[in-house]
Amino acid sequence: MKTFRILFIAFGIIYGIYFCFIKIEEVIIFPENSVEIIGYIDDYPENRISSNRYRVRIREFDGISVTEVVRILVVTSPYTEYKYGTSLKLYGIIELPKDFITDTGKTFDYDSYLKLSSIYGIMREPDAQILDGFRGNKLKVILFKIRKNFSNKLNKNLSVQSSALSRGVLLGEKTSIDNDLRTNLAKTSTSHIIALSGYNITIVSEILMKLLAGFSIVVRSLVGSSGILLFLILAGGGSSAMRAGIMGGILIYSRSRGKTYNALWALTIATTILIIISPLSLRYDVGFHLSVLATFGLVAFQRPISVWLIKKNLYKWLTEILSSTLSATIMTLPYIAYSMGIFSILGIFVNIIVVPLLPLLMLFSFLVGIFGNSILFLTKIFSFITNAISNIILYTINQLGSVGFAALYVDKVSLVLVIIVYVFLFYKGLRALMKES
Repeated sequence: MKTFRILFIAFGIIYGIYFCFIKIEEVIIFPENSVEIIGYIDDYPENRISSNRYRVRIREFDGISVTEVVRILVVTSPYTEYKYGTSLKLYGIIELPKDFITDTGKTFDYDSYLKLSSIYGIMREPDAQILDGFRGNKLKVILFKIRKNFSNKLNKNLSVQSSALSRGVLLGEKTSIDNDLRTNLAKTSTSHIIALSGYNITIVSEILMKLLAGFSIVVRSLVGSSGILLFLILAGGGSSAMRAGIMGGILIYSRSRGKTYNALWALTIATTILIIISPLSLRYDVGFHLSVLATFGLVAFQRPISVWLIKKNLYKWLTEILSSTLSATIMTLPYIAYSMGIFSILGIFVNIIVVPLLPLLMLFSFLVGIFGNSILFLTKIFSFITNAISNIILYTINQLGSVGFAALYVDKVSLVLVIIVYVFLFYKGLRALMKES
């Protein structure tokens, strides 16, 4: 079994390297004039304040059938609304995605980011005609309808900022997060709280396991793994969430078979599966990179740091928070400085305050979404608690993020230096794991 794992991992790495760095990338060039496209919306619509955005999979391009997975991003006014699975005939000009400068002064490779979802162009305000025939997945229709209803309840019962934060934490929605808050999230190294990440999936899996504590291991495994899968579909999770979902599935499988769960093997297998499914993630997906690095940090360094802190006679709850925050930060800080041009100084202190509140925010936000239109008394209580928790989190992030020395903006970080740092960190991490085992 161990030999098979090693061969599988080796195959995944070689496969990813080939597709990312060796294979000649196919360039899709659209004509400069208007074109006619027939396709369908194959993902959850993204509703912003000034526009709506739809991922449309192309079936026909100027009368020619398209069999490969090719998508465009269709941008419309906020008053034009389509549902998932809607078939459309579109007429307009397709523009190529353009890179832009972020608040930290770094160039964001927007073209590569969209390619991760097989999106190769953008069509703005096209002439559109709705066609007969549904082209989506019926399970997704149900889950997306639940998500829409859930989001509406949060919007109705919570303050504007609290609703935006709750939807970010629960569903990974970032469209309602204003620019000031985005900047402060980056400066305080807390952007992870509005990304559907491993932490969110971990909370969901733990809740499911506790709710099913009285059932057999078979029932718990089936319901737990199904619950994680449905949550990922519901929230449209990216690579980092999928990585966490696969690790959660491996954990449930290990428990059902009475085997020891090896987190490092699970992380490696999950990463390999995702590279095979989406090889471009290995090169372009910054969120995926950070997720893997943070998880390795938790696996390798949390216990040694926790033991060291216990010797300092710290409180147990503070030891748990500090060890998890420090272990994840150690592995992600160099990469964030290199890729995003920002080095958070106050990030650790902000995370110590914010991270323990996230499970509570997720719980009470979820309860607001469940009882939003039914039991008024409970909704008011849950809404009050959610707003209170949200206000504490937002106040902490905005106040400390606005401090002049909250973060340093780094113009250029040497790639060679970053590689040397990570070689050292992985060496120390693997040594710590070997010593622990």
